[in-house]
Amino acid sequence: MAEAITVGEILFEFRGRFTDRTEYGFPLRDLLAGKSPPPGGARVDVSAEGALQGPRLTGTFKAVDYLHFRGDSLAEVHVHMAIATEDGESIAVELLGIFRPTQEPRMFETRTGITFLTASPKYEWLNRAHGVGVTGIDPSGRELHGRVYAV
Repeated sequence: MAEAITVGEILFEFRGRFTDRTEYGFPLRDLLAGKSPPPGGARVDVSAEGALQGPRLTGTFKAVDYLHFRGDSLAEVHVHMAIATEDGESIAVELLGIFRPTQEPRMFETRTGITFLTASPKYEWLNRAHGVGVTGIDPSGRELHGRVYAV
């Protein structure tokens, strides 16, 4: 029998650090400082890793965000994440959404829609879950933290 998913349930909280980035002709530091990207936009790939913990899911993650900075001070988020659970299972995660500045100087946030895929019988319930994520980002400290909720 499939596990029930409650709307609004916290699936997990996470905390991580940025580990690497690849820039394609326009520096990330300029984009984060508010400089406008070229007319076609700018792409930056950002890697991160960290830990996550929730009522039914605990482990570590590695992720790459394929950020596309637009001319309106927003960026499109397209993250591919791999979760390694504490009990040795693997879960693929995809996040799509928006990256934007916050009211605090040099701080950013993302709002994302999230899907999961795993062949693990224990975590198969995630294949039917859809999540929303809210992430706080501190580029100067190279840190990120957030929550993922079921919807």
